[in-house]
Amino acid sequence: MRTDFETEAVRLVSAAAAARGWRVDVEPSTRFCCRVVTGSGVGFVVGTDLGLNDSASRRVAQDKAFAAHFLGVDGVPVVETRVLPSAAEVEVLSGWEWPVVVKPCRGHGGLGVGLARGVEEIEEAYTAASALDSVVVVQRYRSAAEVRVMVLDGEVLASFGKERAEGRIGANLSQGAAWTDVSERLHPEVAMLAVRATGCLGLRVSGVDILLNRWDGTEGAEVLEVNATPGLRALAMHRPEKLDRLIARALDRLC
Repeated sequence: MRTDFETEAVRLVSAAAAARGWRVDVEPSTRFCCRVVTGSGVGFVVGTDLGLNDSASRRVAQDKAFAAHFLGVDGVPVVETRVLPSAAEVEVLSGWEWPVVVKPCRGHGGLGVGLARGVEEIEEAYTAASALDSVVVVQRYRSAAEVRVMVLDGEVLASFGKERAEGRIGANLSQGAAWTDVSERLHPEVAMLAVRATGCLGLRVSGVDILLNRWDGTEGAEVLEVNATPGLRALAMHRPEKLDRLIARALDRLC
């Protein structure tokens, strides 16, 4: 059964492209993707992927192990991430404290993410993660504040403080987390860390998740993930004018 559905990006791009007099074809069964046809080109929107990021950069960002490596090479502080080859090979966690976070390497939306409080819980967490991806990673667990910083072409569009729902490991909207617009209060150094991480991975648009001791400070700031196809619901709710700019930039690439 298909579970995808029309996204905010598809709806807005369709309307904006039609307003420019361009042809728009929306896939009818799910409305999850659309094609925009102009006099000079053809472009697609799939889910929240506006087509602004090139495919190789997007794939690297979506791979948590790849992304952590290249961010670390460039000196960007990043939550330590290691590949867990199997549930039995826990020696890769040597020197780490428990608990640890176990994730599908290319997962999204918090699916398959588990917390292992000791060796005896690794197998269950590994099984859940590996059901969604053949590569599983572990990350150091931090009980820390988390912010999502939306970046477009070297500019911060907006920042959101993320509060986890009770009993949840991740702080995704799809998991019931509460996001608060903190764009005016986020420390400039944290905002620039998101811009730097985006540039390191060759992305034009991203949603950078950063852990830090306090969301309005800089101490302990580490990049958790760089999302190459970030959800747009928070922008639509809190900063619609910024979302309009993002949509316009996506359409401009077709001109």
